[in-house]
Amino acid sequence: EILRALEEESGLRIGAQEEYLPRLSDCNGILAGEDDLFTGMKKTEDRDRYALFLEPPIYTVRSVIAVRIDNQTSVEKIQDLFGRTVMVPDGAATVQYMRDTYPNITVDEGGDIFTCLNKLIDTGRHNFIVYHDIGLFGAIKEKALQDQITILPIVLDEYPHYVAVRRSLASDMIQQLKTALIELRTNRRLETIRARYMDSGGTMEIRMSADVFSSSVS
Repeated sequence: EILRALEEESGLRIGAQEEYLPRLSDCNGILAGEDDLFTGMKKTEDRDRYALFLEPPIYTVRSVIAVRIDNQTSVEKIQDLFGRTVMVPDGAATVQYMRDTYPNITVDEGGDIFTCLNKLIDTGRHNFIVYHDIGLFGAIKEKALQDQITILPIVLDEYPHYVAVRRSLASDMIQQLKTALIELRTNRRLETIRARYMDSGGTMEIRMSADVFSSSVS
């Protein structure tokens, strides 16, 4: 949807691939020059070396914790997970964030987000998934797991997602994309798109409407 909106506003012809690419390795098409543009990427020091991150960002995401609704473990703050294991989708930027910020928590790169959800429901191998909210909400909706999985009202991190382009992309195209992003932010179309994916309905929506708070350790 964001690619189509960019296409309309910029006047550029953008060929969108409608597939879910959750792993860092899937972003490397930009590095190899195979792709021109990627939407929904967190800016990191490593990625910044090969991709140009366009301002303004397209939306903000929050790192949150997903659990089974019948999970009996009491988690009111991040410290309650110390000594435990959490699943994070393979190659996600959240992996390094968790390892750097919370060394007392073991991170299991459990496959893509759908594999993590399957493990949470089917095997009970681990009781927690940590990932950004829009990715979790979207995947839970797609798998129709709203009655089995909920999101805890704890925010571990908050950061923007960007449109990233290969650094060798023509400068006039880059400027067209930047201008289009500004317009999409001004007319609130980006906000409208994000809201549709966060409107999950049911239990998750109620839990996330509670006052959220950031938990960290000094």
